[in-house]
Amino acid sequence: MFDRRINRQVLISGLTPLETTRELVFSARCQSVVFVVFKDGICTVHGPWGQSPAYETCESLAIDSGATLAAYRVRHRHKCFISVNREAHPDFSWVSDPKVSPDGKIVAYFGEPILGNRERGLDEIALVINGATQEAFHRSGHIAFTPSGKFFYSAQYGDAQYINFAEKRLGPFDTVYQPILIGDTNDVCFWVRNGNKWSIFKNADVIDKGDDGTPDRRVGWSEDGKSIAYWIKHNNQRFVGVNGHLKPALGEPLRYVGGPVMGKSGNVGYCVRLKDSVCAVVNEQPGEPFENVGQIVFSPDENNYAYMAQRDGKLFLVRDGKRGRPYEPMWSKVFEEPGTLDNMPSFNPMGKDVACVIRQGSRQYVSVNDELIGPFIWICGAPRFAACGTLVFGAVSLEKQEFVFVGKEKYGPFMRVWSPLTCAYYSSIWSPCFADGKLVFAARDGTTLSLYTLPVP
Repeated sequence: MFDRRINRQVLISGLTPLETTRELVFSARCQSVVFVVFKDGICTVHGPWGQSPAYETCESLAIDSGATLAAYRVRHRHKCFISVNREAHPDFSWVSDPKVSPDGKIVAYFGEPILGNRERGLDEIALVINGATQEAFHRSGHIAFTPSGKFFYSAQYGDAQYINFAEKRLGPFDTVYQPILIGDTNDVCFWVRNGNKWSIFKNADVIDKGDDGTPDRRVGWSEDGKSIAYWIKHNNQRFVGVNGHLKPALGEPLRYVGGPVMGKSGNVGYCVRLKDSVCAVVNEQPGEPFENVGQIVFSPDENNYAYMAQRDGKLFLVRDGKRGRPYEPMWSKVFEEPGTLDNMPSFNPMGKDVACVIRQGSRQYVSVNDELIGPFIWICGAPRFAACGTLVFGAVSLEKQEFVFVGKEKYGPFMRVWSPLTCAYYSSIWSPCFADGKLVFAARDGTTLSLYTLPVP
């Protein structure tokens, strides 16, 4: 069902069943979308600026904040290059994923020149900005832009890697790992390694140094971005650090779901692997042991926390350290990592209601404080609460049709739904996204792909 308050913007119409839509990327305020249409081995990229030429492969879309500019990697007729909107950049034998500055003024990537076109001796990789070759390296690294447009990249010269950030060059290092943008701030964190010595940087400043092993390289941060939490190791002892202040961890970090995660007022939670079990730890207080646990979630007011856990063939919502009623197990391990659980609950803004996904028999349900909504074949959009407290999720009905549920309203049916928040956990389900108090998503219904903006009552 639909009501008159819904804003529907048609992105493309006349699609045939053989034409698939993929790689949807939303603008910063979710007012525009860039996407790829694929049919019979031919791809085209579509955006507010129009349609690209037809290529054999279009992938790794990157856009500016307003989606007025889209850069993407192309392979066509044995050539490899970056294309920006409709304009192809020079050919390379290999190119990295492109990155676009928020204002759209810079498109940056690494490119390996085609043999015979090199003019710089043994140099193999070049930094390319707006199609023009810049500095040359022996090995590519990582490129990132902060929300304000600060430019960051790493690369290898000879046997050493360096970081170039805000016109500063840091190094040499043996390895520089993928940068992590800290929320909506203009800060970036990254790990580096020299031998068995590890350091974590926040911008150009060293926050902490560790040794004797590989950290999980995950970083959590407070809502304002001023505090960061991370794993580090000293003398064979694991620690959880917050801005350089260390506290002994109660076990080895659980990959993917182990955090650490931070609440906005400084609460810290993480999950660890013990001898024969796993457990969640909140503010240094361990929970009971389980076979599998998911990521810890704090309520908005931080008075409560919750996570999903599994033991003896039963799934539980654990709230403030106490197990709820048992349900049938349903989620597999994250990337087959033992002890992990690919399931994460959600609090309402007041911290009183908790929503999660459970299974009974062959059907899935959304559970809110143990009251079930369903049954469905599959929960395809993770249950989340809007700022006003309304529950939103996506589900495939028993008739195999996809709907978006907003409170008591049901919108659809659709062939497929996409959200700016593409992954709720590590699985393929999407997570509801709210912009200016409204729910935003893209959906295809038959021959038409549209961008929807829905009121949240």
